[in-house]
Amino acid sequence: LRLGGQSLREPPSEVFGDYIRTSSVASTWGYIVRAKHVQSLADLLATLPEKGTGGIDAVMHKFTRQLASYAPQVPLVHVASGCHDTAAIESSRSECESPDSLKTEALQLLKAWPLGYTRSYCVTRGHSDKSFHVGQTPCADDVSELCCPYRDPPLEQPLANKVTQVHGT
Repeated sequence: LRLGGQSLREPPSEVFGDYIRTSSVASTWGYIVRAKHVQSLADLLATLPEKGTGGIDAVMHKFTRQLASYAPQVPLVHVASGCHDTAAIESSRSECESPDSLKTEALQLLKAWPLGYTRSYCVTRGHSDKSFHVGQTPCADDVSELCCPYRDPPLEQPLANKVTQVHGT
């Protein structure tokens, strides 16, 4: 189970009420792995030539046939800032994850709650980027939940007008 992530890189293979079966989620913010599958996941990761130099989210899509991967329709966890821990130059900026920048980003997140996944394989609603479908069957219906119901997550407008501060800041 993926707890959240930045975007879907490929259309989900199945959509259920509150969750989807995923194949490629970018920048995943957390996982829950069933105990009976931990060794299988470790064995699969050990076969990779990178031997741990890439993030697990960057390689999980290689194992979707062996291990089913699911995510909630709305991520349970979101990124706290635009800073990236593997980008040393970017994270060395003084405004990166300062108390003020974190407060501002938290307010923006709460004002836009609930956010779905950005669908990086979509150009706009109803139009997928065909280059993402190399070696795959393109979406039969670009506006279905399986493909491009939107490009960027829709905003929840009523809450957006009510949020003015983040608790504890």
